[in-house]
Amino acid sequence: MPIPRGLRFQAVHSHDIGHAYALAVTTDAHGPFNLAAEPVIDRSHLAELFDARVVAMPPPLVRAGLAVGWHARMLPAAPELFDAVMHLPLLDTGRARAELGWAPRYTAVEALRQLLAGLRAGAGEDTPPLVADAGGPWRWREFLSGAGGRELLDQHS
Repeated sequence: MPIPRGLRFQAVHSHDIGHAYALAVTTDAHGPFNLAAEPVIDRSHLAELFDARVVAMPPPLVRAGLAVGWHARMLPAAPELFDAVMHLPLLDTGRARAELGWAPRYTAVEALRQLLAGLRAGAGEDTPPLVADAGGPWRWREFLSGAGGRELLDQHS
């Protein structure tokens, strides 16, 4: 599995976010809180999640491939999104832990594992970005309308 060298990011389960929100609205807390679970996800965690051997790829090569796919309307995300992901800051969750008493119940790996299970099962919700029947497992309606096309959104609105 090709993974850009240096890729790392954080994840948090939606239930943990909901719990933090409930704590925030039932206390005198003010302002924003950073929420993230441990561990920071890196190549080794992705290899475990996908049960695959990871090959480190130079980020400029990955970006070039994404740019070709984007301009050919075969990928739904611009290469600038890749740039942003490669430069994500790591969040300090200390304030949420200290002021709210918040701690995630799920690890970042567990959160991603559940996300992947939902994707594999075709789970969804009744909103265009989350609809489960968006044209089959490969989202062919979206592909035919072009990456970023409106056919899917118009169909469900």
